[in-house]
Amino acid sequence: GCGSCVFFGCTALVATVALLFTFILGPMLAQGMLDEGAVDVESVIFLGVNETACAGSAANICLDAMVAFNVQNPSFLGVKLDEFTVSVYHEGSKFASIGMPDMSLDTGENSVNETVLIVVTDLAAFDRLGSVVVNEPSVAITAKAAGLEGKSWWISLKDLEFDREISIGGFNGFQDYQPRLLNANFRPGQ
Repeated sequence: GCGSCVFFGCTALVATVALLFTFILGPMLAQGMLDEGAVDVESVIFLGVNETACAGSAANICLDAMVAFNVQNPSFLGVKLDEFTVSVYHEGSKFASIGMPDMSLDTGENSVNETVLIVVTDLAAFDRLGSVVVNEPSVAITAKAAGLEGKSWWISLKDLEFDREISIGGFNGFQDYQPRLLNANFRPGQ
């Protein structure tokens, strides 16, 4: 009777909303998180040259590094991203690619600390960036990644893009770093 019509109507409505969320709103929210979420680089510590990773490739140099950064996820959904590669640019020149591992980004602020491989593809641009880092208080780089995939709850995410200018701290010509002088007189036998 009429009760089963209402039941099937409500079930169809819930299924339609779930499908709409799964195929349209979920990916839009995830892309919005990538577009609007703040990214703050805390530190990059170079651990050394990784000669085995670059063997036989056209890369200028491969570096193992520890990166620490914060990501602000403004959406109400957490997201788990599969591993991806970030292309890094300075003043329009791509100078490196960074392989990022899987990462989970919950709602709100997320601290990420990872050991990554930085593949330097343009040594001249990398050197120019190094000079700017030493001489300026901050440096703008651009990070881009395409084809990102992941999952948010039950929703599969595909073909997400990340394109963001990120400011990293520089040394400002070492003006903010004052050396400490130690005055010590050593006199043998006293």
